[in-house]
Amino acid sequence: MWYLHNEVVWMTPRKFNITRLQRFKVSSRAPQPLYNLGMNFGVRYAYDAAQCTGPWNCDLSYGRYGYFVGCNNLGEFPFPTYQIYYEGAKWYTLPGPCPANTWQEKDAACIKDQPGGLCEGTPTGAGDCTYSIEHAGEISIDEMTGIEDYGRFISEGHVEFNKADDKGDGLEFWNKMNDTEANTERMAKVDKLFKDKFPDMPSDADLPSPTCDFQMEQFYKGITTTTTTTSTTTTTTTTTTVAPLCTVSDRCSGAVRWAMQHGIGAHPEWYPGLSKHSSFSDFQAQIHRATPDVCPTPCHGNSKPVSHPAPTTPAAAPAPVAPAGCRDAHPGESCYSAVRWAMRHGIREHPHWYPGLSSTSSFADFQAQVHKATPRKCPPPCTAR
Repeated sequence: MWYLHNEVVWMTPRKFNITRLQRFKVSSRAPQPLYNLGMNFGVRYAYDAAQCTGPWNCDLSYGRYGYFVGCNNLGEFPFPTYQIYYEGAKWYTLPGPCPANTWQEKDAACIKDQPGGLCEGTPTGAGDCTYSIEHAGEISIDEMTGIEDYGRFISEGHVEFNKADDKGDGLEFWNKMNDTEANTERMAKVDKLFKDKFPDMPSDADLPSPTCDFQMEQFYKGITTTTTTTSTTTTTTTTTTVAPLCTVSDRCSGAVRWAMQHGIGAHPEWYPGLSKHSSFSDFQAQIHRATPDVCPTPCHGNSKPVSHPAPTTPAAAPAPVAPAGCRDAHPGESCYSAVRWAMRHGIREHPHWYPGLSSTSSFADFQAQVHKATPRKCPPPCTAR
């Protein structure tokens, strides 16, 4: 409902020509590596054209935990991080096959390599069996709002909802978008409509959505605290704290600079609590939490990186020595699709993922970087191209 209200019904015609509200009964089970961190749900990833687009690197997290179901309490990381007025609103992501590619780029090899988490029956919690879906009815937006004929409604000059006026013209259903009480009443009407139309199915009140227990710091840092209790002893194991490094590499410095100059403007929801005026060390700390292999923990009070001479031309990554088990990716393979995506889109949208590379770097250099980030997706390349 929050999405319909904020993204769909104020457009004429409605965004994506959306006409109905579908309901599903979803069963899920966390993969063991995620459950070991005390979570049933991972980060709620965004998907565009069926491609996972972040925050940060989807492949790394799916490779680490399995194809987990993601969740997001609206108003918290990753989006939206401002106040919302639908109490208890949540988003979930259900990773399908080949999440690295768009609809047009999904192929049999990629689907085999990246099966996603959907399975039949009761989910087992295996990396490729984390959720199952049952259709649980649908209602049209018109019957929900009381519009008899949407085409005629628009042709007569009516407006379903005007954000600036916070009301509709010829319709009152969506009035008061930023009013919690009004939104609660709206949700109750929708729940009743489903109940009346599908009386043999549980209502939203009967079967509420589960608690979103995603914890950002534990998820990205992998902090594991386990307690084993027997009749006589309790053993607790925690990770050892390592003293932070006071220097940063070119890779880390580049990632932080990109975040400060571009990331905070393009994706402010990736940097909760930060602004364009935040210090270098604050950004470094955030990047460390998300990708500890890129940046170390910053030293307290260290707001500037160790300076490095600015290169006069983009530095090309060195061609790797052919290692054992190397294989050059070929068309039709999921690795090939992932490398092509990195060359066409990734280097522009997330340059900090490809340190030392540029849009003119070779296929082999990109394959080497994709292999480094996701070794299960791509083998190391054998030859330069």
